[in-house]
Amino acid sequence: MNVFHGIIENSALKGMPMWAKAVSVTLLTLIVGVLIFTTVMLMIYGPDMNIRYGY
Repeated sequence: MNVFHGIIENSALKGMPMWAKAVSVTLLTLIVGVLIFTTVMLMIYGPDMNIRYGY
């Protein structure tokens, strides 16, 4: 938790109100979660997918 506090204090969120810090950290966590989820899904189902590029 100390590392997390240090990252917030040394970032652009330093002077922001607590609700803005919470919203930005929640958005960051959500984006990272979606990226991890899609990576896992691609690793599981990727070899079976038929992806075509075209118009």
